[in-house]
Amino acid sequence: MKRLSNALRIADIEYVLDAPASVTGSASWVAHGVHCERHRHQYAGVDHAFTFDVVHLKYGQGRKPWHAVIITESWRFPQTSQQPRTSKSIKLLQGRSSDILDWMKQARAAKLEATSARS
Repeated sequence: MKRLSNALRIADIEYVLDAPASVTGSASWVAHGVHCERHRHQYAGVDHAFTFDVVHLKYGQGRKPWHAVIITESWRFPQTSQQPRTSKSIKLLQGRSSDILDWMKQARAAKLEATSARS
């Protein structure tokens, strides 16, 4: 079985989500039948700052509902010229990873087809 939690899979999922532009606070939308809800948490202090994005993905259609969360963590330190890179992880809260991967494959194909039709 292919892993859900590698960086390429997370990038594929984010590609099909069509998240709204950077928003402070929370935002919700539907992408390819999945209800998405993003909550952004930020802190900015004198010697460091961080941002956490928590994106809930809920799919409830059919007999195979699933719920996953993508967590993005970014830190900034003004005293250093190179910033640590952003980390992303995904956690499956309900369902099976194969169901999410099946959805992602179909949604990605639909998005690519729609994009090529516009060109």
